[in-house]
Amino acid sequence: MLDPVGTPEKVGFQHCALDSFDLFQANVQFRIYPGSLFVCDNEVAWLLENHIDSGGEISIGHSIETYRFDDDGSVMIRTYYRVPAHSDNELGEMFKTYLP
Repeated sequence: MLDPVGTPEKVGFQHCALDSFDLFQANVQFRIYPGSLFVCDNEVAWLLENHIDSGGEISIGHSIETYRFDDDGSVMIRTYYRVPAHSDNELGEMFKTYLP
């Protein structure tokens, strides 16, 4: 998984799914933007709305995610988004952990 593209590759279910789920689940709600889901053969892409709760204030950030499912059962995930600054707000704190 390249999350986001341009950062070191993450490998394995624990690192790619469980760790990030545990980190973001409490403060971020995800929604696929209507009409943005594309399925082409063994690949899927969508525009994701990330509803971020920071101290009761909700902001929305967008990301593009692509998934390629290979014959060997593996999946390659690529995400594209603006990485927030490592600041003291909740999102900045999460990214200090996610992308140190």
